[in-house]
Amino acid sequence: MQAVRPFARAICSRAGAPSGPFEGYLEVPFVKGEGKVIPDGVFRVSRAGNVWTALLEVKTGSGKLTKEQLENYLDVAKRHRYEVVLSVSNDIPASVGELPVQVNKTKLNKVSLRHISWSEIIHEARMVLSHGALTDSLQVWILSEFVRYLTHPKSGATEFVDMGRHWVAVRDSVTAGTLRASDVKALSVANTWASLSRHLALRMTADLGVTVKHHLPRKLINDPQARNEHIVEQLAATGCLAASLRIPDAAGDVSVEADLRTNKIQCSTTIDAPTDGTAFRRASWLLRQLKDAPADILVEAVFADVSEVSCENLATVRADTKSLTSGRISELRRFTLTSPSKMGSKRSGSAAGFIGSVTDGVDAFYRDVVQPLKPWVPSAPESSASPADLE
Repeated sequence: MQAVRPFARAICSRAGAPSGPFEGYLEVPFVKGEGKVIPDGVFRVSRAGNVWTALLEVKTGSGKLTKEQLENYLDVAKRHRYEVVLSVSNDIPASVGELPVQVNKTKLNKVSLRHISWSEIIHEARMVLSHGALTDSLQVWILSEFVRYLTHPKSGATEFVDMGRHWVAVRDSVTAGTLRASDVKALSVANTWASLSRHLALRMTADLGVTVKHHLPRKLINDPQARNEHIVEQLAATGCLAASLRIPDAAGDVSVEADLRTNKIQCSTTIDAPTDGTAFRRASWLLRQLKDAPADILVEAVFADVSEVSCENLATVRADTKSLTSGRISELRRFTLTSPSKMGSKRSGSAAGFIGSVTDGVDAFYRDVVQPLKPWVPSAPESSASPADLE
């Protein structure tokens, strides 16, 4: 962070720091009562004569943050009038602001407690490397080596690789049709799914250089319990885990659905049809944008009369565009494109793993289907006056 200042800025801004020169110190001892506490680090950012300070606590591997340790640091930070205690571990919060450990709320009156996962740190480093406009070759090398270190299996800093110990039991309950919305194990899986959804958004953010968000209904954004209960209700009713990713300037959101009953991952997006021309011309407009898309994706045409919805795979539509519109007389309103793929069953790891199958499915769908799509832009209105009239 001291060598690559844009990276330091990216990390400190997540903890609420102002923009300014960064200083970092390791294992600074503080007196607490009759003993000492030694945070893993101290961050300092200076701006306009003021100094913002954060205490850092780090866990790697299977190490877990503890309430007692964090509360000790909060006490020290309050006594020294520091602003933040920042924790780092492999716990990925399901949404921004969530904490893996709940502390006494009275400890947060003067000091903030923030958390960032190793996965997020890796994504921030990749974001700076790809889109941070680093001009110093030494900085590029240092940050690249840092990413290479973190992504090594023995570093103790892992990306999202495990659905948790209840995954197999919940998956089997869904398959057997015995899962109910009151299942406590399912709530744990729901929280992990929300974390995976955020992980997907972070990966795309680092890759694309724009902020991709895990889109949730407004009433669920700041209520983790209600969010998890909503996910479990959907899972019990449909056998599916679903998420929506909002990508700036993309033609549509990317919806991800993991169907545990059929072992299928389905990625989809919806795009409005042109507002002029025949249904055939509107379908042809879409087809031109899908010239490099996989032939097995499903193309659904939605008409004003919902009874006239049609769906064909892309190979069929390429061979005969009318197969999507023939016999329909109401206005063609929009298209939904869906790409099915096989779902991995294992709770962790990349080979035959559930997480890997979801990640690969989203990456391929965005690259092959969503990225080339452009929303319809109507032609500019034509003037009715002739050149002679204008003269």
